[in-house]
Amino acid sequence: GPLLSMTESVEPPTFRLVVRGVVEQWNEPAIATVYQQGGLMGGIGAVVPIWDDLSLDVEFVYRRFPQGGGSVADGPTGYQLQILPISFLLEYKFALNGPMHGFVGLGPAYTVFSEDGITDAAGLSVVSGARLASELRLGLRVDTGLITPLQSSIPQGGVQALELEIYGSRRMQLPRKIDRLDLGAWRGCIGLGLRF
Repeated sequence: GPLLSMTESVEPPTFRLVVRGVVEQWNEPAIATVYQQGGLMGGIGAVVPIWDDLSLDVEFVYRRFPQGGGSVADGPTGYQLQILPISFLLEYKFALNGPMHGFVGLGPAYTVFSEDGITDAAGLSVVSGARLASELRLGLRVDTGLITPLQSSIPQGGVQALELEIYGSRRMQLPRKIDRLDLGAWRGCIGLGLRF
């Protein structure tokens, strides 16, 4: 029947482009004392099919955090922290009931950071670097039904579906023992994706 056919397989391999809102809560207490414990960041993800139900999810997220949540330069001194987490996760998707599927991802993540400081004595100071990590992600994608592709045996080009995406993940910094600036984080995401 029609219900059985929806759960037999996920779908043919397809490309997805997803706009994501990601909330991160960092491990590093020193960041919270100057800036905040975490925050909402904007980003984009591209899910590229590899084979069958395996894909590569490449994600770029960015945000600039001013000192203490105020303006970038509060008075004569001020700091701002810029964070750019990048991840390359091997993703496996699995069928669920109805117009949805689950996915699990695992792979390397690279968090680029830069801190710009304006001080009375030294002028402008910049500290920058990057942290290598691994990330484990578990999520769900639901077809909103707002886009209905033409029913035809001939493959159609263009956008096939608009999907709502939700995931939770854990980024674990490598190596585990590090003296300062641990950018490991708990992460949550809500996104809207186009399936091609």
